[in-house]
Order: sequence, then C-alpha cells, then structure tokens
Amino acid sequence: MCSGGGAGPTPVPGRVASARWTGRSPRLPCGKIPIWLDAGWRFNPSMHLGAYIEHGPTFVKDCPAGSSRSASDVRLGVNFLYHLVPGAPFDPWAGIGVGYEWLHASQDGVDAGLHG
Repeated sequence: MCSGGGAGPTPVPGRVASARWTGRSPRLPCGKIPIWLDAGWRFNPSMHLGAYIEHGPTFVKDCPAGSSRSASDVRLGVNFLYHLVPGAPFDPWAGIGVGYEWLHASQDGVDAGLHG
C-alpha cells in the first residue's frame, strides 16, 4: 500500500492506527533508509535503560512524471530491558519501551505530516 490520497492516509505497516494526516494527503512513502542511534546504560547486571533516535530519508513511488516529491521520517524513544541471566553465554531479556514518530511528505507544494 504505497499510494494515498483523498481524506486520509493509506495504512502503512507499523504506524499508529489513531494517527491522522495534518494537511492534504500526498502520495505516501513506501520505504526508507533508517539511520539509527541507540544508547543505553546498564545500571546493574540485570537492568538496562536506553534511548534511541532515528532519521530516515524515505522513498515515494507511483507519482506522476515531472512531479516534485520528498519525504522524511523521525523517531524518538526510550526503553527498559531486564536481562534474565546476566553474564551467561545466552542472555535472554524482556523489555518495554515507548516512542514517538513524525512522518513528513511533500508533493508539488502540498505538505502533509503524520505523527503518533
């Protein structure tokens, strides 16, 4: 599902279902090259607190020839991991995290954003 239009967005896998476009909807991005920075601190052998930021130049397809289009995507988040067997050769873990994402798309001067 890589093209959109009309009153709302075409669903994109991994996006928050309640998010809405701000502005008229241009063609939606179909893929991106993620550039991801993830950092964390293991404050004891079992517990890890981390944060991440990601920026991704995105690709838009199925646009008319000669049209001007661009898109970008940014994510921020934090996570907590609990290591079940710290120091062992096999160290399973469980975690929880929360994040926020901004997607911006532009086509022929029409700008739109999706966030959530």
